[in-house]
Amino acid sequence: MTNLEPNPYSIADTVTLSTKFTVVEGGAFIDPPTVVLYVIDPTGTITQYSYPSQIIKDGVGLYHFDIVPMISGNWWYKWQGAGSGINTTDDDAMFIVNASQMIPG
Repeated sequence: MTNLEPNPYSIADTVTLSTKFTVVEGGAFIDPPTVVLYVIDPTGTITQYSYPSQIIKDGVGLYHFDIVPMISGNWWYKWQGAGSGINTTDDDAMFIVNASQMIPG
């Protein structure tokens, strides 16, 4: 299943990508030892972001990353948590960045 953000963004908008990591049974929030976000821009370039160097922790199991896209098109992303018996990943998700007549990209 893919998730499509409901409203397209404009070039240079801040887009907040967030996730929740929970235990399968019971749904309690957990902190995986490793948290990684993969982002594919419209040119096909994959960039990897990690906690704690780039990703922000908002609480137990809650993380986000702010990205400012400078290229129009479809952007794909995927969150992954792993380590110590934990291996969880979100579905692929996408957001759209509209082209601009004023800002190249």
